[in-house]
Amino acid sequence: MYRYDGTELVPLNALRRGGVPLPPVPCNELLALPDGQLWLGTEAGLFRFRPDGVLESLPLPSAAGSSRFITALALAADGQRVWVGQQGTGVRAYTRAGRPAPPLLKAGSNVGDIWTAPDGTLWLAATDSLRLGAS
Repeated sequence: MYRYDGTELVPLNALRRGGVPLPPVPCNELLALPDGQLWLGTEAGLFRFRPDGVLESLPLPSAAGSSRFITALALAADGQRVWVGQQGTGVRAYTRAGRPAPPLLKAGSNVGDIWTAPDGTLWLAATDSLRLGAS
Protein backbone atom coordinates (compact mmCIF):
# COMPACT_ATOMS: atom_id res chain seq x y z
CA MET A 1 0.00 0.00 0.00
CA TYR A 2 1.56 3.27 -1.14
CA ARG A 3 0.81 6.99 -1.35
CA TYR A 4 1.88 8.76 -4.53
CA ASP A 5 2.34 12.54 -4.22
CA GLY A 6 3.18 13.22 -7.87
CA THR A 7 6.89 12.51 -7.54
CA GLU A 8 7.45 9.55 -5.24
CA LEU A 9 5.80 6.45 -3.82
CA VAL A 10 5.77 6.22 -0.03
CA PRO A 11 4.72 3.00 1.76
CA LEU A 12 1.79 3.50 4.14
CA ASN A 13 3.80 1.99 6.99
CA ALA A 14 6.40 4.77 6.50
CA LEU A 15 3.61 7.35 6.96
CA ARG A 16 2.30 5.83 10.21
CA ARG A 17 2.67 7.90 13.36
CA GLY A 18 1.18 5.24 15.60
CA GLY A 19 -1.00 2.18 15.79
CA VAL A 20 -0.44 -1.18 14.18
CA PRO A 21 1.67 -1.80 11.07
CA LEU A 22 -0.17 -2.82 7.92
CA PRO A 23 0.54 -6.53 7.34
CA PRO A 24 2.30 -7.57 4.13
CA VAL A 25 -0.83 -8.89 2.39
CA PRO A 26 -2.81 -7.60 -0.60
CA CYS A 27 -5.06 -4.60 -0.04
CA ASN A 28 -8.27 -5.39 -1.93
CA GLU A 29 -10.41 -2.36 -1.12
CA LEU A 30 -9.78 1.33 -0.43
CA LEU A 31 -12.32 3.90 0.71
CA ALA A 32 -11.42 7.55 1.26
CA LEU A 33 -13.79 9.50 3.53
CA PRO A 34 -14.38 13.25 3.22
CA ASP A 35 -12.72 13.88 6.62
CA GLY A 36 -9.39 12.40 5.45
CA GLN A 37 -9.77 8.86 6.79
CA LEU A 38 -8.66 6.00 4.54
CA TRP A 39 -10.30 2.61 5.13
CA LEU A 40 -8.42 -0.44 3.86
CA GLY A 41 -9.86 -3.89 3.27
CA THR A 42 -7.14 -6.54 3.14
CA GLU A 43 -6.84 -10.31 3.22
CA ALA A 44 -5.80 -9.90 6.87
CA GLY A 45 -8.72 -7.74 8.00
CA LEU A 46 -10.05 -4.21 8.16
CA PHE A 47 -7.92 -1.12 8.86
CA ARG A 48 -8.52 2.61 9.24
CA PHE A 49 -5.76 5.16 8.56
CA ARG A 50 -6.72 8.30 10.44
CA PRO A 51 -5.76 11.84 9.37
CA ASP A 52 -3.41 12.04 12.38
CA GLY A 53 -1.31 9.17 10.95
CA VAL A 54 -2.55 6.40 13.28
CA LEU A 55 -3.39 3.07 11.66
CA GLU A 56 -6.04 1.05 13.51
CA SER A 57 -6.99 -2.59 13.09
CA LEU A 58 -10.80 -2.66 13.30
CA PRO A 59 -13.00 -5.53 14.51
CA LEU A 60 -14.28 -7.74 11.73
CA PRO A 61 -17.93 -7.61 10.62
CA SER A 62 -18.36 -11.07 12.11
CA ALA A 63 -15.76 -12.60 14.40
CA ALA A 64 -17.37 -15.98 13.74
CA GLY A 65 -16.33 -15.78 10.09
CA SER A 66 -13.58 -18.16 9.06
CA SER A 67 -11.93 -15.55 6.84
CA ARG A 68 -10.41 -12.15 7.58
CA PHE A 69 -10.68 -11.23 3.86
CA ILE A 70 -12.51 -7.91 3.32
CA THR A 71 -14.31 -7.96 -0.03
CA ALA A 72 -16.08 -4.58 -0.27
CA LEU A 73 -16.20 -1.07 1.25
CA ALA A 74 -18.72 1.71 0.63
CA LEU A 75 -19.72 4.95 2.31
CA ALA A 76 -23.43 5.13 3.16
CA ALA A 77 -25.47 7.79 1.37
CA ASP A 78 -25.85 9.75 4.63
CA GLY A 79 -22.04 9.82 5.02
CA GLN A 80 -22.28 8.61 8.61
CA ARG A 81 -21.67 4.87 8.13
CA VAL A 82 -19.27 2.65 6.22
CA TRP A 83 -20.52 -0.65 4.80
CA VAL A 84 -17.98 -3.49 5.01
CA GLY A 85 -18.17 -6.89 3.27
CA GLN A 86 -16.31 -9.87 4.75
CA GLN A 87 -15.74 -13.07 2.77
CA GLY A 88 -18.05 -15.87 3.83
CA THR A 89 -19.86 -13.69 6.37
CA GLY A 90 -21.80 -10.82 4.81
CA VAL A 91 -22.00 -7.06 5.25
CA ARG A 92 -22.02 -4.88 8.36
CA ALA A 93 -22.41 -1.15 8.94
CA TYR A 94 -19.69 0.70 10.88
CA THR A 95 -19.67 4.15 12.41
CA ARG A 96 -17.13 6.55 10.96
CA ALA A 97 -15.26 6.09 14.25
CA GLY A 98 -14.66 2.45 13.25
CA ARG A 99 -17.18 0.72 15.53
CA PRO A 100 -19.49 -2.05 14.25
CA ALA A 101 -23.17 -1.12 14.15
CA PRO A 102 -26.31 -2.98 13.11
CA PRO A 103 -27.41 -4.39 10.81
CA LEU A 104 -25.45 -7.47 9.84
CA LEU A 105 -26.56 -8.84 6.48
CA LYS A 106 -25.47 -12.48 6.51
CA ALA A 107 -24.24 -14.33 3.45
CA GLY A 108 -22.83 -17.82 3.09
CA SER A 109 -20.35 -16.77 0.44
CA ASN A 110 -19.19 -13.40 -0.87
CA VAL A 111 -20.44 -9.88 -1.33
CA GLY A 112 -18.10 -8.63 -4.02
CA ASP A 113 -19.32 -5.05 -4.32
CA ILE A 114 -21.44 -2.52 -2.45
CA TRP A 115 -22.97 0.62 -3.91
CA THR A 116 -25.06 3.19 -2.08
CA ALA A 117 -27.65 5.04 -4.14
CA PRO A 118 -28.34 8.73 -3.53
CA ASP A 119 -31.73 7.82 -1.99
CA GLY A 120 -29.94 5.77 0.69
CA THR A 121 -30.74 2.32 -0.65
CA LEU A 122 -27.95 -0.23 -0.71
CA TRP A 123 -27.08 -2.35 -3.73
CA LEU A 124 -25.09 -5.55 -3.12
CA ALA A 125 -23.42 -7.86 -5.64
CA ALA A 126 -23.47 -11.25 -3.90
CA THR A 127 -22.72 -14.78 -5.03
CA ASP A 128 -25.59 -16.17 -2.94
CA SER A 129 -28.63 -15.01 -0.98
CA LEU A 130 -28.48 -12.52 1.87
CA ARG A 131 -30.52 -12.43 5.07
CA LEU A 132 -30.74 -10.12 8.05
CA GLY A 133 -28.88 -11.45 11.06
CA ALA A 134 -28.50 -10.64 14.71
CA SER A 135 -26.17 -7.75 15.29
